[in-house]
Parts: sequence; C-alpha cells; structure tokens
Amino acid sequence: MSEKEWAVAYTDEQYLLRSEVVKAMNTTLIDGYWADILAYRKSKELTFSFKTITNHFFYLTASEAIKAKITQFELASARFANVLKKMNDPREKEQAERACQLLALRTISTIENAQMSELSLKALLNNTYQEANPFHAPVIGYADALKFYLHERDLSSLRLTEDFLAEALGKCLQSAELTRFYRTSDFDSYAQRARYLYNPDYNYAPFDFIEPLMSGFLLWVKRSDDVSYFVKAVAACYYLDYVMPFSERNDEVASLLAKAIYATSEVSREAFLIPFETILVKSARYKALALETQRSGDLTYLIMYAIGVLTPLLDSLSEEIKNIKIATYREEFTALSPEELKAANVVASPASAPLKTPTGPEQLSLFSGENKSAAKENVTLTEKPATPPIIALTPAPTPVPAPALTPAPINESAPVPQARTTPAPAVAPAVEEKTVEASTPATSGKVVVAPERTITREKMAQPDNGGESALVVEENPLSDKEIKEYTQYLLETNPALNRNQASFLANHCTMGRYYTIQQFKKFTRCAYETARTSMDKLAQERYYSKLQVKNKFVYTPIKKGEAK
Repeated sequence: MSEKEWAVAYTDEQYLLRSEVVKAMNTTLIDGYWADILAYRKSKELTFSFKTITNHFFYLTASEAIKAKITQFELASARFANVLKKMNDPREKEQAERACQLLALRTISTIENAQMSELSLKALLNNTYQEANPFHAPVIGYADALKFYLHERDLSSLRLTEDFLAEALGKCLQSAELTRFYRTSDFDSYAQRARYLYNPDYNYAPFDFIEPLMSGFLLWVKRSDDVSYFVKAVAACYYLDYVMPFSERNDEVASLLAKAIYATSEVSREAFLIPFETILVKSARYKALALETQRSGDLTYLIMYAIGVLTPLLDSLSEEIKNIKIATYREEFTALSPEELKAANVVASPASAPLKTPTGPEQLSLFSGENKSAAKENVTLTEKPATPPIIALTPAPTPVPAPALTPAPINESAPVPQARTTPAPAVAPAVEEKTVEASTPATSGKVVVAPERTITREKMAQPDNGGESALVVEENPLSDKEIKEYTQYLLETNPALNRNQASFLANHCTMGRYYTIQQFKKFTRCAYETARTSMDKLAQERYYSKLQVKNKFVYTPIKKGEAK
C-alpha cells in the first residue's frame, strides 16, 4: 500500500491516535506515515469559531467517509425517535421512556460515584424512592431535570443561551433560584500555574477565562447552521467537561445542553431520551481522546468515539422497546383466566358471524333468561349432530290464516336487556366501619399514629376522575415486575417493614387513592388487629398519610420528596 492509502485507512476507516497507529503498524518508525495522515486530515479540515483554553481553533476532519458516518448515525437516531413517537399505547410509551431514563440515570450515578443500586434507580423512576441518602442527590436532581424537559418544558421556545444553562443547572441542583452561576474561583492552584507554561494541558479553565470561552462557544452553536446537529451535541458534551464552568454538576448540564441542541433537529423531544451521558464516562480511551482533542483542537476523535459508544446503546434500547411491545401483546392474549372465560356471558348478535361452540363439556346456552320453559329442556348447541335426526313423514297441515294482531304498546321506560361480553368489574372494598375509640392504658404500648387531618366524605367523593369517588381504587401504575422490584427495594431500604407490609404498599401506591384497613386484611389474609397495626406502621414510616373520615380512618400514599 502507498503512504496515501495508509492515511485514508487510518482516517476514514478508523480515526486513530498516533499511539494507536504505532500499534496497528507494529512499529515505532511511523514519522513519515503520520505526516501523511496529518496532511490528509488537514486537506479535509472544517474549522470552527470557538477556541481552546490556549487560544487554538477547534476543527473537524470533514472527509466524505466521515460525513457519511455522521449522517448514518443521525438517521439511526431519527428512526429510534420515530419509534418512540409512534407508540400509541400510553403504558408501552411510559415503559419505553423509563428504559431510556434508567440508562441515563445509571450513567450519571457512575460519573458522580453515587453508588446508587439498580432497585433505587427504578424506585426513583417509579416515584417510589424513599431513601434520604445525600450521595444520591446528583442522580435525583438529574432525574427531575429529565422529567422537566420531557414533559413540562415547551421546547418550541428553547433558546440555547446562558439562560438555558442557568435553567438546567437549577434543575440539576433542585434549586428554584440560583445563588451562583459561573465559577468565581478555581478548584486548585494548578490552573493559575499552568498559565505561565508553554502549551500546557489544562484540567479545567481558569475561572476568569470561563465567560469569554462560553460566550464564543454558545455563539458558534447559535450561528453555525452548516454544522451537523450531532457534531454540535458532541462538542457541547466535551466542551463543558473541558472548561468546567460550574462549581458542580458540569457533566449533567453538558448532557442536557447536548440533548437540547439535538432537540432542535427533527428528533425533537425524544432527544432527551438519547443517552449522550454515556459519552462522558471517564474511560481510559475517553481521557486519551479528550487530551489529544485539547492539544490539537481536532474534535473528530470524540465524534467518532461518540458514534461508537451510542450506536450499540440505541440498538440495545430498540431491542428493549420491542420486547416491551411483545410483552404487552402477550398480556392482552392472556388477560383472562380460564375461570373468567367460563364466567363470561357471550351472546352472539344477529349481525355477527356464525357462532362456533367449544367442543368441550362447557357449552353455551342458546336461550336467554326470558325463555324459562325452553331452558329447562336440556338443549345444547353442537356444530354437527352425531347422527342425523329421524323425521316423521306426516301430511302437512292445511294452513289457516292467522288473525290480525294489534301490536302491544311499547313501554319505553322498561329496561332493555343487553348482552355483556366481559365480566362485571369487581367492587372496590368498602371503607372500614370500625368506630375509633379513645386510647386506654391497655393500648399505650402499641404504635399509635394520630390522624394528620380530617376530611369529609363529600370531599373524598368529589369528581376528580370523571365523577368517580376517590375511594375507587384504580389499577396499580406499576407492572408486576416493578411491583416485585419495589417490594424488594422496600425490604432492603427499610428493615423495619415485614414482607406483608412491603407487598401491600407495592401493590397499593397510586397517588390520590385512599386505602383501608379492611383492604390490608383481605390482601394479606390476617386478623383485623394485625392489619390495623400494619397500616399504622406504614403511616408512621411516612409511606401513607392517615386521614380521618368521620369515625373511620383511610390511608393515602405520600408523594416522593415530602419530608419524613
């Protein structure tokens, strides 16, 4: 191969560092080859308007092969976003978004060394997180920021300025109003000493360099219409990690800025579900590429690295979303148990297709409740009779004209019987009617939780969901798998709970619903006194708020974030 072919191979096929070229060629004598590689890259250079700390311009090697790889990734990310956009089932969409957010939070936990367990991360996404661990604060703040930009922020009014950086930093810090913005001091004395060295390697920018550096970068983001959105997003990840303009949460704000830049493309809102956070995991290769980017200004290293990191992650998330859809279809087909199918009252309408009756012993009756005499005769429907019936050959009777009949008046107020194809829904358990008695010395040793406030039955019956009473228990927002994980999470984070209490809470945690002692008793099949003590225990641990309705108590879940 000629030297130029080496240059093309180690640029377009693999964008390698000098040290990596040495390993690939298995020789240290590569000065001539490396000069040709740099010359080829220089001929394809696209210079940007923002600079390094040492005042060099950043650039991209924009060869046709590299531009094709960038375009290919952008198309793949657009397809991934379209799959999320076209999910019509709200339950499926919520689970798919949780899968994407779980990867993002897992990555932030790694970057911040928060050591947050998988169960804690899932509890945070399910709004069932109950820990008070200060090391988890960066992950909790980032989860709130993602939720804000996914569901609350109007992205059409998004402006990628310092105002956005301040907003993102405030969300990550869980602060309604910032008391500080850019750093006004350095992390240590190295940055000031490095200013007097020739071409030094900076770990971060000196504090008095931050404002001009960030102003130049944000101006480039705003005005560079000819640059790919993906290139801008990766540049944002790297640049904020390089400058470190804030005292804390730099990687989180960098990720949100990258997502916001990408959201201005056709990917839109779903850009906040693309795992740009994974680019910033400080692997050995990332550190080597970031150092070379700082020295040379060549952003191509990190662009190619980001494509290599994000592509398999998008494929993995796409596979997980496909499995979510499959699981939903499987649940639809197995929703009814055999007993429920037998109990279903299926009546074929005249306009429907011919009725096919099961061949088993359980067969459908052809008669409704009105035809009592016919129903007494044990008549069943079969597709084909076992033997042909015997027909008596008797002369047909002479037809007699039927007398004219006057139709009976129709009683419009009378109920019209209707066929029902599904079983009637189960009635919610009634509120426990046990009268509250004053405490006596004999009960002073038991756990007693005073009611937090008294509410009236009328207030609980207000039409908060289309006219239904608040006492009607809705479907648990968690899936069966999430319920099991939440039960395990509760047992691991609070040893004061027993398995019955944890299991009941995991199955009865819908916000805005009210649960009773009788429901606990029925759910766990325990004695009333055990159920009462357990519900009071859950209220004492601040999982439920205990409310008094006249002479009885109900319990409602407490939202995440309320003080214990």
